[in-house]
Amino acid sequence: MPQFADASELLKSLQRRPGTFYKATCANPKALERALADPDRSGAYDAQPWLRGVAMLMWQDQTPSALARAIRGVVRDVPVADRDVLRTVEAPVLLICQRGDALHPIEVGHALADVLPNAELLEFGSTDELFAAIPSLVERVGAFLRGAA
Repeated sequence: MPQFADASELLKSLQRRPGTFYKATCANPKALERALADPDRSGAYDAQPWLRGVAMLMWQDQTPSALARAIRGVVRDVPVADRDVLRTVEAPVLLICQRGDALHPIEVGHALADVLPNAELLEFGSTDELFAAIPSLVERVGAFLRGAA
């Protein structure tokens, strides 16, 4: 299956256009390690070592079976017809939102924070801001899960 092929093998099979740079990453262990060792990324990994772990986790899930799992999870999501039902949720809720996320619009986070009585909204302006906050977010989410929120 091409999605499990080594990126270098796939790149060899492409018809090349002069002046165009080709780079590919396929979801397999060899390609994952090569991507993580990419000199274009190594500076970021040196400055923020936790970023390598985040990248590894994200790339490991980029497989056909992971995509199918994600789609099945979304398909099972059922919208709440009446927002007043959410007002009865007594459990603490920690919402982590990022501006510009097309899949999870920040407006949904604001609406949930407005109706959930024990909700706390952590809002980030960009992906860079969210990634920079990951070390403190890990601590914050841990405290939330331990009930020390």
